[in-house]
Amino acid sequence: MKIHLSTATINSHENRNKSMNLNFHPVVMFENSWPFPLDHLKDIKWSVESEQIGSHSFEFTVSIDSPFEIVNDRNYIEFHLAKNGVDFQHDDYPCRILFSAILDCPHTSPIEINEVFWGVVKKTRSKGLQ
Repeated sequence: MKIHLSTATINSHENRNKSMNLNFHPVVMFENSWPFPLDHLKDIKWSVESEQIGSHSFEFTVSIDSPFEIVNDRNYIEFHLAKNGVDFQHDDYPCRILFSAILDCPHTSPIEINEVFWGVVKKTRSKGLQ
């Protein structure tokens, strides 16, 4: 199974507490897989790592209204991730995006997923907070 990420750009917005809120909305494509139901994906974890902010785990939800359909050997899952209260940074910076989960497979033993994607955190200053 091969895993693709639709975007590797995390948006960072200044909040009223002089820190940043991170938001990330990737679509994950599972290629060369069977059309598994979402509840077969267990222990899902998302995190971001960088020299500037260290390591942070995301809170996430899964979109149930995704416009993507299962096609042949591909599954698409749309995630909405957020992390509030990250140390303020003035510039954009590179990061590593970590995704892990366990896929329960009815045909074989569970498949452990541990993927690392290179990304960037893009800063947006709020006009009302400048």
